[in-house]
Amino acid sequence: MTAARVVTGSAEETMALAARVAAALPPGAILLLDGELGGGKTTFVKGLARGLGVGAEPRSPTFALVREYGDLVHVDLYRLGAEDAGGIGLEEYFDGRRVVAVEWSSHLPAGFAEGFDNVLELDFEILDETRRAITARRSPGDAGGLSDAIAGLFCG
Repeated sequence: MTAARVVTGSAEETMALAARVAAALPPGAILLLDGELGGGKTTFVKGLARGLGVGAEPRSPTFALVREYGDLVHVDLYRLGAEDAGGIGLEEYFDGRRVVAVEWSSHLPAGFAEGFDNVLELDFEILDETRRAITARRSPGDAGGLSDAIAGLFCG
């Protein structure tokens, strides 16, 4: 898969898609989420939590930067630039055991995730009040074939 796109019609559909994606994720998967404010990134992470069986519902970690929910690590880099994001020790969370979802991944330094396996880039676009387009794209760090494993979930 080079890129695949799906349109969801509601927050619930976005969460349901994310729950299906979660079921296909290997331990240690890294999801790089990017897109405009209000594009559905945090909603998607809530669906990941549901699909992974995490008890708590994730909240935006904007002020804490990182929140841990058992097998899910939720990172929000909205308030950081690339020079700051590269120095906060995110690599420690890429431990091969937990799924890591990084919101505002464009704030990571260039090439940051290239040394890791099972990396998937997801871009979120607001189409209207309720609909979101989510594009999954193979990341340079996808040596583990994660994008191929979930490609069928984005054919809609």
